[in-house]
Amino acid sequence: MKLSNDNELLIENKMYSQGYTLKDIVESGRKRLEKFCFETYEPDILAKVTFFKDTDDSRKTPAVTGYRPAHQILSDYLTSGEHIYFEDDAVFPGETVNAYIRFISPEYYQKSLKIGMELNFNEGSRVVGSITVTKIFNDILSNE
Repeated sequence: MKLSNDNELLIENKMYSQGYTLKDIVESGRKRLEKFCFETYEPDILAKVTFFKDTDDSRKTPAVTGYRPAHQILSDYLTSGEHIYFEDDAVFPGETVNAYIRFISPEYYQKSLKIGMELNFNEGSRVVGSITVTKIFNDILSNE
């Protein structure tokens, strides 16, 4: 497993009222990652993803591959993007990892990204983290 001992213990012991555990969540992310194929997935960007910690808006549980928050692409435009975490099984609040991200409908916000650009991402109205663009694969998005 690609988890620290402390996070491993947390995953083993946390149970939700819906009948699933954090271990179930992490396992679902692993299954999604096993199906990942770079050639068919076609990510739009590679980014450093940071989840905020210790705020009222921060996540309380880890995110796994397949997570789809809304990204603040433009000052007045949010769009969903699917995260593929290839270095870790789960990303806990307060952690930073690299991820591939594929956005929905990039043709609506052409030439909006630059290397080094920082964007927030949300769950509903809550800002739960930020990304820093490190590579742009989709030329339609590049403003360089």
